[in-house]
Amino acid sequence: MAMKQGFGRGRRAMIGVSVLTSIGLAVLVWAFANYMLTRPRLRTSFDMSPGAQFSISPETEQLIEALRAKDETLEIDTLFLPKNADRWGLQARLLDLTQTLLGRIGYLGGDKVVVRYNDLRDIEAVKRMGEMSQNIIQLRYGKRKRILTLLTQTPDLRLRSDLADIQNPDSEGPKNPGQATRPVIRAYKGEEALSSAIAELLSEKALKIYWTTSQLSQRPESPPMSSFVRDLTSNGFEHHLIDLEDQAVPEDCDVLFFIQPGDELKRDALERVNAYLQRGGRMLMSVSYDVDIARQGFPQLGHRDLLEPLGMSLSTSMLLNGLPDPAGGDAPLFGRRECAVIQVRAGGLNRNHPVTKPLAKSQRYVDLFRARAIQFSEKRPEDVFADFLLHSNRFSFEESLSGMKPQFTFAPSGQGRPGPKTVAATVELAKKSRFALVSGLCMVSSLPGQAGGLYDGNRDFALNLVNWLVRRDRLVTVRSKDYRSGRLQVQPQGLSRIKTFLVYVLPIFFLAMAFFTLYWRRRA
Repeated sequence: MAMKQGFGRGRRAMIGVSVLTSIGLAVLVWAFANYMLTRPRLRTSFDMSPGAQFSISPETEQLIEALRAKDETLEIDTLFLPKNADRWGLQARLLDLTQTLLGRIGYLGGDKVVVRYNDLRDIEAVKRMGEMSQNIIQLRYGKRKRILTLLTQTPDLRLRSDLADIQNPDSEGPKNPGQATRPVIRAYKGEEALSSAIAELLSEKALKIYWTTSQLSQRPESPPMSSFVRDLTSNGFEHHLIDLEDQAVPEDCDVLFFIQPGDELKRDALERVNAYLQRGGRMLMSVSYDVDIARQGFPQLGHRDLLEPLGMSLSTSMLLNGLPDPAGGDAPLFGRRECAVIQVRAGGLNRNHPVTKPLAKSQRYVDLFRARAIQFSEKRPEDVFADFLLHSNRFSFEESLSGMKPQFTFAPSGQGRPGPKTVAATVELAKKSRFALVSGLCMVSSLPGQAGGLYDGNRDFALNLVNWLVRRDRLVTVRSKDYRSGRLQVQPQGLSRIKTFLVYVLPIFFLAMAFFTLYWRRRA
């Protein structure tokens, strides 16, 4: 019987070299793959969800690439409420979507993006963020920061989010069989909101607001303006004071604030304002009905010298509106103090203007206190383009006070015909300068003689208005993703069949295939 001849020494050496070479190449391939996968510039992700729900758009990838080229690090801190924070389940859905999105941004950003999920009980984290608000995302880049709200409830008990379009049910109940009876998420806009915030933070220029100190107007340090000023600061604005009677509007002024003035602009101040607008300036003016002046028998400030060249004028009376009947009746309610709050709802929002279009789309409304009607002149200069922002409801009426009539009746007197009135408007001069007029208390955190304020409910309107004035493209164009519930409805019979297939049929099939493969190889 012949013995099988083994491999020679040379053959064994060749086999050893081949094995070592294969191992070495495998190690090199493994090291090279790990090196390439850990480079932030080469990081990518694959989204197999329906509709690519969590895909990062090219616009966002470009922002992150620009961020990686900077020296500073973007810090993203969250203070989220638990998933069961609301009874509709919206908090849980938004939380899952947002945490996944933040994870993708942090992954693509590498060491230039730090994402921290903080606990509300962590006092140090709350101090580091410098915010006592809950359910927020704070993006900090150097000394600048932005705040985004995951989910909050407005004073009129409606849910709103900076990261999603939420459809709220009608406050008077569903009017149609198919109308929603609970809040629902119509579209998730998390990437759009986060990308816009990052783009603003990467902007080199700090926008400057100059607050007029003459004519006893409101200043940024005034307590009623504190929340508005804080949000403007978080959105990258710097606040400065200016006395128009002594100095001209500086060249670096991005927007001029003339908030609740207590007197008319003097001649020199008016000339400086007109010169500022003629060179392409932007201005926000907010006025309201002064009850104290009316009771003393003095007329309301009309600011005619400023407004008439812009094709506008102000009513001398206070605007009030009827209230919807809680019982569902067609007739409005009058004679109540709440009639002094002008409630601008869906029908009163300009659905075509960039300021109010997103409000109408997401059903966010505006309230004003002590408002005055704005009239547009029939004959305006050719280079003046005026448009309304807000209208009161069709049950609005005007009422005045005087020394003989120190109190409101909050009911129509029969002299004027009730109807919608303009309470906020914008003007563009030769499509270069921009001017906005709000005729009522809108941006204040506290109201005279009232409990609470209006700013919390009007926050989106106020910030949209200022951003429009400075021509800031606040949003990066990223298509909002339609949101549909991912809940799988399975009947008990179907669940039993699935269990049988996964527990019995599938394992037996693989076991049978294994025995068949073994038998086939033995025969071969």
